[in-house]
Amino acid sequence: MGKISKAIALSLTLTIIMSCLTMLMTKPALANPMDYTPPKPSIPEFTLNYADSSYDLAGNFVQNKSIDITITNQPSAYVLCYNVRLKSHLSTNWTYYEYYDNSSYLTPELFIPNRLLAWNSTVTHLVFGFEGNNGSDVYNLMLGEVNGGNEVDFQVQAYIGNWFPGRLVNATATIDYYLLNIDATGDWSPTQTITIPESNTLSPSPTFPSASPTPTPTVPELSWLATVPLLIGMLSVAVIVRKRKQI
Repeated sequence: MGKISKAIALSLTLTIIMSCLTMLMTKPALANPMDYTPPKPSIPEFTLNYADSSYDLAGNFVQNKSIDITITNQPSAYVLCYNVRLKSHLSTNWTYYEYYDNSSYLTPELFIPNRLLAWNSTVTHLVFGFEGNNGSDVYNLMLGEVNGGNEVDFQVQAYIGNWFPGRLVNATATIDYYLLNIDATGDWSPTQTITIPESNTLSPSPTFPSASPTPTPTVPELSWLATVPLLIGMLSVAVIVRKRKQI
């Protein structure tokens, strides 16, 4: 190969190498996983139901009333949780029931499923007990004072997150814990209203038929108007009998 051919070949090789280097330098960088934004959860679908499981125990009324919320869980690769808020239908002030508290942590040894956390099931049940309940059922979620005829508004909000491990070290122990890191929060659902029934007392206890006692004959009582003529008649008879004896 002549010198000219070698020079041309070397020039082409250098051109190809420079082109490849330029392509590598100008290729866009891969997306940073930390810049990924989780999808916003959908608005939850839920139903409300009033339940009255009150009963009578040895003549004492035991109140056991609640409002049950059934939420349809949406598919999610994240930890799915809910916030619930409620108010009187005539009020504008909401009362919030939230799962997450920034000041709390969960230890693996004492991990208890929280009431507002969806645990990989198709539905989530939340039960709100009435104030004044004195039955054996224990409610973690409690309503304020609710009376018959009241209307109560409910809204539900979904959010997703991931468990964030941590470690607490002090002079006496080392505690491993998990905090829930919130990644995305959805919108509040439309308001649903439930009306508390007016008559929510116990029905009368059933009575069983028993043998009818033999009726006792009653003696009619004489009024004082009938007693006076009777006394006068008896006195007259006594006088007549006495006169006859004298004759």
